[in-house]
Amino acid sequence: KLVQSTAPRARLHLRPSPFAEGFYRAFKRALHSNPAVFYRFGDVMEPDPEGAIVAPWGFNFVSDHVRDLSLIVADNRTIIGRDRERIGVGAEKWRWLPARQAPRLTEAEASARAARRKGRVLWASRLDREKRPELLPRIAKHLARLAPDIRMDVFGSAVLNTFDPRCLLGMPNISYCGPFDSFASLDHGANDAFVYTTHYDGMPNVILEAIAAGLPVIAPDVGGIGEIIVDGESGILLPALPGEEEIAAAYAEAIVRLANDAALRARLAAAALRRLADRHGPATFAKTARAIFGEARAAAAPRHASLAAGWVRTPDEDKDGEAALSTESLQ
Repeated sequence: KLVQSTAPRARLHLRPSPFAEGFYRAFKRALHSNPAVFYRFGDVMEPDPEGAIVAPWGFNFVSDHVRDLSLIVADNRTIIGRDRERIGVGAEKWRWLPARQAPRLTEAEASARAARRKGRVLWASRLDREKRPELLPRIAKHLARLAPDIRMDVFGSAVLNTFDPRCLLGMPNISYCGPFDSFASLDHGANDAFVYTTHYDGMPNVILEAIAAGLPVIAPDVGGIGEIIVDGESGILLPALPGEEEIAAAYAEAIVRLANDAALRARLAAAALRRLADRHGPATFAKTARAIFGEARAAAAPRHASLAAGWVRTPDEDKDGEAALSTESLQ
């Protein structure tokens, strides 16, 4: 009723969440005059001894409502390709909108920072099962064998499920530093590289932030990560190996390789900054967003014209007619 009475022609922006998805399922027929945009980041994967299994959340919503949604906007092209292949209809509805992230320093500044070896690498993320924090002690053990002088600075706390960080205490080459407010608040200059672990992902913001701060990135080839991290060119991209010991050993070897090669650190950091500016800079973001939502506005015009003559645009309605539905905004 709130949307109908104050924003009868507004686009609905649906962020994946039980609330937003349930709202749309319940009221899409009543809100037929409101074009709906759904944001799609990636598949949720359930780890399994026989291999990861794609969970239905997110994908099922898109599959069920692809004919009703006006747009499906994703921050990585990998999930767009997978969805189009699996669903097979409405391919024109998917749009790529890269996350906006401006570099925080120049290529010259990043190269100068990389010249001095620090012997420390940074891990900063959620201590949840999805992010594979259980790999950290394994990586540390391999590091202790390969390069005892290299330390890992670990920041984070659990949000969705429980990981006991006490298992990190007492390890001579891990410093558990507790929660952090934002990536920008961390001392990036104290580290040789950023290490990212995860079971699944789309395009992680934290990787973009690490690149923007001039840190070379070591990450797994899952989701859309390979779109920004090209192995040996803009970072080190590790294959998604099946066993925990194998992947932990691969991380340790990559850390040692970067920590001991200043020229490699400088080259990867500079190339990643260029790639970030080209794909995720403010100008690219603005141009792409205007193209996406300009098309959506034009396509929605005939739909709006069929509204009853009694509808009046309220002074408080945003000039572009947008209404965002997410757990945070409406629950």
